[in-house]
Amino acid sequence: NKVLVAGATGKLGMMVVRKLASQKVPVVAMARDPGGAAAAELRGMEHVEVVKADLRDRETLTEAVRGCRAVVCTAAVRPLRLGRASDLWSDPFSDPSHPANLNYRGILNLISACEEATPPVKKMVRVTGLSVGLSPWNPISVLFSLVNSFANKWNREGELALRGSSLDYTVIRPAGIKECPKASETGDKLLLASQEWGDGKGPPATTGISRGDVADLVCLSVDDPRVSKATLRVSRMARGTASNFFREDDRADYTWDTMLAKVQPDAPGSLKQANYGAPATLALIALS
Repeated sequence: NKVLVAGATGKLGMMVVRKLASQKVPVVAMARDPGGAAAAELRGMEHVEVVKADLRDRETLTEAVRGCRAVVCTAAVRPLRLGRASDLWSDPFSDPSHPANLNYRGILNLISACEEATPPVKKMVRVTGLSVGLSPWNPISVLFSLVNSFANKWNREGELALRGSSLDYTVIRPAGIKECPKASETGDKLLLASQEWGDGKGPPATTGISRGDVADLVCLSVDDPRVSKATLRVSRMARGTASNFFREDDRADYTWDTMLAKVQPDAPGSLKQANYGAPATLALIALS
């Protein structure tokens, strides 16, 4: 009955652990440094056990997933690795700090551990980012490739690996996560796009989204069959006022639950591998 949270010592992961534990869900919180302050805070919570494990170390994940029915992965590269010109030709897996080792190889390791567990883990919820669905030629994608060491490319590869696995899954791609009150507390509305919006179409990243709203959706996604094998692109829309010309979106709502009935699973082939190197190379040439 346990749920493993990878990335539990981060801000979003900690919030997910706290919410699941408040629902009396037994949580296994992964920590690379079990002696750190964040791990100590996790150990102080009821229904939470802390295990030492690292997505980049496959062997450590065998014990971490043991007895878990589901896995939540909110892990992200920290500290941020700034891009280098050599990223265009060097082997990303030779640098442990490169996003390829967490966003892709780390996800492969976690999938492998889940599939080989006895009994196998049934579900994975993965949090990436709204920009993962953009074309590599989109200016935002090009900027992220150059600044964030092709993090979007490797998140896309990780998502593709999850779609190709035997696991049930939900991928959540939030617009910029913010430290702010939830939409329900401010009168704003939430936007949630899935396959019914069409391939590659997502909600506008209007005002970012509260970390609390993302944590709520992650926890819902662990067990809710309405988001099975679905990629959810999520954002928040400020309520209509004179300053934004009273702009509203009739697909927006105040809670996730009311929108989940419209979620459609991912269509086969709706996410494909993409060449991020060419646009990044041309951008560097233009800037030089």
